Amino acid sequence: MLGSLERSLHKVRHVLTPKKPLHSISSGPVVLNNKELCNVSTTQCKDPEFVIAELSKALEKKGIVCTRKGFRLKGCLEPNTLDRLGGCSFELEICFLPELGVQQLTPAKSILKRGLFNKSLTNSKSINASEGVDRPSEVGPGSLVGIRRKRLKGDSWCYKRVCEQVLALTSTGLQAKSRDKLLESSV
Repeated sequence: MLGSLERSLHKVRHVLTPKKPLHSISSGPVVLNNKELCNVSTTQCKDPEFVIAELSKALEKKGIVCTRKGFRLKGCLEPNTLDRLGGCSFELEICFLPELGVQQLTPAKSILKRGLFNKSLTNSKSINASEGVDRPSEVGPGSLVGIRRKRLKGDSWCYKRVCEQVLALTSTGLQAKSRDKLLESSV
């Protein structure tokens, strides 16, 4: 009697326990839509592997311990008594950003009749193939790689400092390194 009651409670507990979705560790970065663009830094690079490698190198240089799982970096910063900042843990996720530009705007009726904004699918496929980057089908050739920031726990001032370092890295370091990488590949 007690054994069957115990088994049924185990089944109920097993059903009610939340599980991680299977797509959480995917083979490629997540594609964001326009509503999910909060706490996202844009980069000028189009290769997600390059971005996550450079980001992890830069955080290691700053003394931030990171673990990589798929296209997510989980970082932890220990409390420091000299700076009077507590520790924090955060997550940085590499993702594809949607194309933001003239193509997303609704043009006037006269422009629609002339067909200025028609995209040819064959042209975009050839651009994706020439880059050598595996992209999901919803991502266009002009879309960039972004870094989504999320504070998991800890001091908000510490997280603010980490975010400033990430923004500085994306604005200067990745642009110069991606230009150097393009020049090396073209030679």
